[in-house]
Amino acid sequence: MDAPARAAAATAADAAAAAALTAATAKAAAEATAADAAAAAALTAATAAAAAAATAAGAAAPAKAAAATAATAKAAAEATAADAAAAAPSPPPPPQPPQPRSGAAAQPKPLQPLRPAKALRSHRRRRRRSRRPHRRHRRRSRRSHCRRPAAAAPTAAGAAAPAKTAAATAATAKAAAEATAADAAAAASLTAATAAAAAAATAAAAAATAAATIEASASAIASDAAAAAAATIVAAATATAAAVAAAAAAATAATAAAAAKATINDAAAAAATTAAAAAAAAAATAATAAAAAAATKATIDAASTAAAATAAAAATATAATAAAAAATATAAAAAAAAAATIEAATAAAAATAAAR
Repeated sequence: MDAPARAAAATAADAAAAAALTAATAKAAAEATAADAAAAAALTAATAAAAAAATAAGAAAPAKAAAATAATAKAAAEATAADAAAAAPSPPPPPQPPQPRSGAAAQPKPLQPLRPAKALRSHRRRRRRSRRPHRRHRRRSRRSHCRRPAAAAPTAAGAAAPAKTAAATAATAKAAAEATAADAAAAASLTAATAAAAAAATAAAAAATAAATIEASASAIASDAAAAAAATIVAAATATAAAVAAAAAAATAATAAAAAKATINDAAAAAATTAAAAAAAAAATAATAAAAAAATKATIDAASTAAAATAAAAATATAATAAAAAATATAAAAAAAAAATIEAATAAAAATAAAR
């Protein structure tokens, strides 16, 4: 199997594994979505029930508070009426029949004139001043002159006051008991509503947990199934690849045998060619040696001729050089003589000029 076929098989196996994994993922997501929707619906229903119970308890609380307020107001009104009845003056005694009087007692007592307002104010002022002595004598005056008033005799109103107080206390306690009972009933209803809401929330949580467990189990099963399918596909692909590799190994062995055979044949041909090439090379070497010997002889001859020519040229150059040197010496001597002649003439002219 060639490389394109192997690549196509691997691509098909990967596509099948991806499709299986996608299907398992979609199924698990759908189950999780359904479980979440059920849990949300249960939680919403429980919340609505708890809110309705709390609303009912809140609606009943004002009525209970109003009843307690009415009971308290009734008890306060009863206590006020009892206090008013106790504070009312007692009825006057029945009139006595007139008794006959004799002498001066039989004559009616004349009425006393009323004290004028100014005199009344003066009298009250004097009494206030007498009750307020100087600060120096206040303490002593209080010790010596101030006396506590005598205890007043108990009246009918004073005797009835404890009974009225007890009645008012009983009415207040009754109102407080009724208010406490109303509060206890409201608290009990609120506690019951809270417990119901908590139970509903617990049930919703349990349902959500069960749904999550089922979802996890389904996901695990789907994952295991997908893994098993993927493992099967991978095993099949591995087997296919192994078969392809075996076929490739067989092809490689055949190719190697053919190559070895061709190599042996090529080696024999190469050996023959090499022997022929060696013989040709030997002949070429011998020819090259002969040519080299001839070239060497020609080189030696040319060198001898060049040496003789060089020696003749050197002798000729030496003679020319000697002649040039003699000519140079002659020219130098002539120049020296000319210079001496010029110097002597110059000295003679100077001496002649000096003699004159």
